[in-house]
Amino acid sequence: MERLRFKVISFGIFHSSLLLSFVGGNDFLVLYNLTLLQVTVQKTTTFFS
Repeated sequence: MERLRFKVISFGIFHSSLLLSFVGGNDFLVLYNLTLLQVTVQKTTTFFS
């Protein structure tokens, strides 16, 4: 279970940095992606705990 959660979070972080590199540093989008990542991590954590 722990390993799966770690994979999901790693994928989320990887996915976000991928998005950010495409965006090229637009502040609004950076903030948006970080918020999205936080929400995803929180949802996954509550889902698995």
